[in-house]
Amino acid sequence: MVDDRGHELDADYHGEPDRPYIALILESRSGRNPPEPPRNGDYNPVLELLLARLGKLGAVLVDVLLDTGYTQRLGIPEADRRLIKSPVRLALEPDMATLRRRIGNAQAKIGRTSRASTRGENRKRIRLRVDVPDYQPDDAARLSERLAAPITETADTGLRYSPVEQAEEAVQDAAGKVVRRGTGQGFQRDQEVKAKVEARAMSVATEFYAEKGWIVRDVHSAESYDLLCLRNGEVKHVEVKGTTEDGAMVLLTLNEVRHARENPSTALFVLSNVRVEPAEDGTINVTGGVRHLNDPWHIDDGTLTPLGFRYQIPAQRAKDS
Repeated sequence: MVDDRGHELDADYHGEPDRPYIALILESRSGRNPPEPPRNGDYNPVLELLLARLGKLGAVLVDVLLDTGYTQRLGIPEADRRLIKSPVRLALEPDMATLRRRIGNAQAKIGRTSRASTRGENRKRIRLRVDVPDYQPDDAARLSERLAAPITETADTGLRYSPVEQAEEAVQDAAGKVVRRGTGQGFQRDQEVKAKVEARAMSVATEFYAEKGWIVRDVHSAESYDLLCLRNGEVKHVEVKGTTEDGAMVLLTLNEVRHARENPSTALFVLSNVRVEPAEDGTINVTGGVRHLNDPWHIDDGTLTPLGFRYQIPAQRAKDS
């Protein structure tokens, strides 16, 4: 791999199909203690450069997993090897160095043996699962080669959406997560209503927990839940939903379902029957609402209904007759 200044880096990574995605395997840094041969001495700069170049290609970092031989021998499930909490659209990531440090810090907490040194624990073998426009799983080698050299062009983040991302955004839109793209007054007004209903629900939920003595932080833009609540050493994650209907059913994204299953301290706060009325000045007034609380939230006590499927087409396709 060559960095953007033309300097050769000590990089050991490769791509492989990880259907329906591509996986980039970054080998661990080793050789700090002779006679072990050195490998991946530029681990951190290489990881940061991979993230930046993937961003220029319009990639979504779907998952990052610890992928060491030790975790494989133990059969540790993916949920316990995950190093990021939710997918990241890399073109919109403001600081690759910070993202790289988050990934590194998360490694040190997973799969450590009692005999392992803490040195180098954040430079282990990892699997970056990516969804890249114009690259299919069988293009893994081509992507690896592309990432080895500087990339001058930048993807148009407003237009270049992979099929997977389009599907995920459609579900997020339906679940009340405002999608900031599209044109037309009708689209903008629909999005304005959704945003205001969601904001109303967030305001009511924040007030509800604050009155009970919790310190409440809005983390919806960075996490797979909406509110982080802290009280006397106790931590609670709150998923907030707002709806103009009766609240008997809400829509959830894949990440929200995953988070609720993996974090027993999660609560679901639903504000139903929110009233939406046009104001005389042409704006929208959002008022009222009925509170519904599931705390703790045992997500599988309810019924999850899939609204769509991602289908991997078989390699052997029927030929036109």
